[in-house]
Amino acid sequence: MRWRATRNSQFALVFLAALSLCALVVAESVKTQRVQAYVEEKLDAAEKMQRAIEVISQARKEAGYAFDPRKDPRKTGLIGEEFTPITTDRGTLEAKQIVCNPNFAALLVEMYKAAGLKKGDTIAVGWTGSLPGANIAVLAAAEALGLKPIVITSVTSSTYGANDPQFVWLDMEKLLVENGVFGSASVAASLGGDEDLGKGLGRGGRRLIEDAIKRTDVPMILEPSFEAQVAKRLSLYSEHAGGEPIKMYINIGGGMASVGARINNHIMRPGLNTSVWGLRFGKDGVMTIMAKKRIPVIHINYIMNLCKRYLFPLEPLAPDTPGDNPMFYREEHVSALVGGLWIGLVVIFIVTLRIDMRHYIRRRRAVYSLPEQNADLM
Repeated sequence: MRWRATRNSQFALVFLAALSLCALVVAESVKTQRVQAYVEEKLDAAEKMQRAIEVISQARKEAGYAFDPRKDPRKTGLIGEEFTPITTDRGTLEAKQIVCNPNFAALLVEMYKAAGLKKGDTIAVGWTGSLPGANIAVLAAAEALGLKPIVITSVTSSTYGANDPQFVWLDMEKLLVENGVFGSASVAASLGGDEDLGKGLGRGGRRLIEDAIKRTDVPMILEPSFEAQVAKRLSLYSEHAGGEPIKMYINIGGGMASVGARINNHIMRPGLNTSVWGLRFGKDGVMTIMAKKRIPVIHINYIMNLCKRYLFPLEPLAPDTPGDNPMFYREEHVSALVGGLWIGLVVIFIVTLRIDMRHYIRRRRAVYSLPEQNADLM
């Protein structure tokens, strides 16, 4: 620090700091609710998802299912048990609850639009029973935008997902189609688990999944190897696309045939991925193969990170009324006010510093002129 002949600079710094703090307080206290893009489509998707949840919840009530108030306080019917014979991995209860919010469908609309999807586009989907709320959100958003989803399901689930052997995701899906909520269902299903062949499941768990696939009349994929499972899925997507290009691939959960090696789950960023340049994947699944073909990929996993990226509320029991969410209306700073405050601060900073420098120079000249005056007197 230099010695100063005056303490005015300290006063100037305190003044400018206080002024900056006041400007910050004003900017933070004066905000506006800004309507987000595609609000009508988002609301349509959220309402479709809400209708789907209501249908599943009512069916569970009629079947005498006892809702656990700790796990499923909203009584959605989409939260399963911790462990059952068809549970393969651990999952977080909070993640399952967050994606049961109907407004999660609005987040999918935002990602679809960001990828440039248009009405009539074909999308391929690979999911498990781990996040049934997210599965519904994908379909609700697709129908709201007039997209054509081709879905393949791996039946197994992580903890708290659709892991009730008598009410797996395929049962939910069939129920929603029968009630006219959605117009399409899975074109095929696999066992899931290790290598997508049911490895790691007990014999009883494997049989329960086979029974579920049979009772829902969904064709089963059961090839001799993991590589053949992946190839079969790619063939089915191409077949059902009917010559139309697949404009997007969506993965939900950690199904091995979709994701490939487990490390790919970590490498692919949660949410929309339009480029995988520079990424080095492990053994390929459908998701990585599609990504390498430069097809946009939505990776729905690691829900907490996904929500942070898109500013979706992390509270498991956040308001779930369609439209009551930052996806629709977001509190933002008033740009004109922030710009005015910034310009005002810059001007005041410059003026204050100039005044302070002039005062400093005058004082400095006065100090150094004293020896000269004394010399003249000698």
